[in-house]
Amino acid sequence: MPNFLPSDNTYQAVVNVPGELNLDITYLRNTFNYDINDQYSLVWLLGYENMERSSAQDSEVGLDPWDGATYFLDGTGAESFSTEVQLQSDEYGDFIWIVGANYFHEKTTTLGYYDNPMDDKAFWDQPDRSTDAFALFGQGTYKLTDKLHATFGYRFSDETKQDKGGRTYRCSNADGCAVGWLNRTDLNNLPADYYEDPAIYASYFANDNKGSWQHHDFRVGLDYDVSAQTMIYTYLASGFKAGGIGDVYEVVNDRTGDVTRFETKFNPEEVLTWELGAKSSFFDNSLNLKAAFFYTDYTDMQYASVGSIGNVERLSVVEDDNGTPVLDENGEPVLDFQNQPVIAYYTQNVPGSTIKGLEFEFDWKPYPNGRITGYITWTDAKITEDWNTKWDYDSEYLFDISYEESIDPENTLLATNLKGNNLAMTPKYTANISYTHTFNLGEYGFIHSWLNASWKDDSYSTVWNVDKHLDDMDFSVSDEATQYIDDSRDAFAVYNASIKYEPQGQNWYAEVFVNNASDETIQYWNNTSKGVPKGSFGMPRYYGVRAGFSF
Repeated sequence: MPNFLPSDNTYQAVVNVPGELNLDITYLRNTFNYDINDQYSLVWLLGYENMERSSAQDSEVGLDPWDGATYFLDGTGAESFSTEVQLQSDEYGDFIWIVGANYFHEKTTTLGYYDNPMDDKAFWDQPDRSTDAFALFGQGTYKLTDKLHATFGYRFSDETKQDKGGRTYRCSNADGCAVGWLNRTDLNNLPADYYEDPAIYASYFANDNKGSWQHHDFRVGLDYDVSAQTMIYTYLASGFKAGGIGDVYEVVNDRTGDVTRFETKFNPEEVLTWELGAKSSFFDNSLNLKAAFFYTDYTDMQYASVGSIGNVERLSVVEDDNGTPVLDENGEPVLDFQNQPVIAYYTQNVPGSTIKGLEFEFDWKPYPNGRITGYITWTDAKITEDWNTKWDYDSEYLFDISYEESIDPENTLLATNLKGNNLAMTPKYTANISYTHTFNLGEYGFIHSWLNASWKDDSYSTVWNVDKHLDDMDFSVSDEATQYIDDSRDAFAVYNASIKYEPQGQNWYAEVFVNNASDETIQYWNNTSKGVPKGSFGMPRYYGVRAGFSF
């Protein structure tokens, strides 16, 4: 009998819906330059892009027997247009400046559906989800002395996001559209594309939505030329990322027929950054050094994750304490109305957070055919203001509570404050170094060799930082047991190398390479459910041969 769950092989997964991606992108770019006179010039930028896609993706992380999958059909895509006009001064006066305006428009269309063969389905028909962004900007640098320069900048942003004519079609066991838990045979007799037709869905709801935001940003800075080879600088600048209209969900209560509407709007993200740095060149510019300290203060940082946005009663299989379906006397699953979460991938706002750090970068050419580059960083990224929220990280397992209790927004046991937690995927220390050497074979061409080593300190893969809450929350699971499902990530090092041959004309190449030579296991995302870890991982050690040509 085959095992349903993956083995202890990290790179094994249960995928019952083969992945598919078809992507077609057409883009055009144009730059028009016009010198008005010796002092002023005009620049006009134009861009157009059209993207069409279709895809199929396994969606239940390989651990659900009901084959959940997400499909995007032909007709899904995006079309965008952008233009920018700049008026620039020359580069020789005491005051160098640029002013301009830009406009961006994008329209996306979505045609697709989520299919859980044994339960509810949702079909999305979003014919016109658009973004319109307009900005005015200007920046100038004034020469205060021969060595000291001051920079001032300003930007006005206006952005509108809108969903017009969007529809989400519903199909469930309760309304008879889905074949239901006890009719797997009927399901297997349906055509594979049966649920690609929205006409068969029992009902739909409109998810028209709109949001608009405006913001004023600035930049002030000073730079000082210590010598012809060294300069120091500092600046203070603000930034802005527009909010979002998110998705709209209208969920039908299977027992009562009542409809509840959920909207996942989120606020703009604002940031204030101060940086102090230096740049130097030595040995006839063969060695370039850069160093910087930065401090960035975020307000309402946008954080995207999967979570519960509400609850609803659904007709579903009754499970025992071990999560095993309860069967009736005929061996069929027992169904009942149960309070279940409405799960969505949505964006939240972190009330306040800061990222500060030091960066040191070097680029050295010790001899004509050799080059060494690298960097070292120190980063401290933390949530700095109270973020009182509901603990949503494997709460069933950690607190030893029922599924219903874990999704109850009023359950005070789950109340927590994430202030002081580290932001996700931000190691405290990182280092990277690369070495390249080119062998000139004369008329026989070139051999390029490359070696790279990178190291990242330990970090967290989510904002929950489980080990920091072992004492301030009443977990029922022992501290020792949490190590198997926590969100901490150990430090790791990765080594890569390649050797590439090019002929004298450099019109083709052949390359032998190895990536992740030490076969390091690198986790980039993780979650858990009932104590079972889930995650996505980087590639194990892989090597091969590549070839290409230019024409």
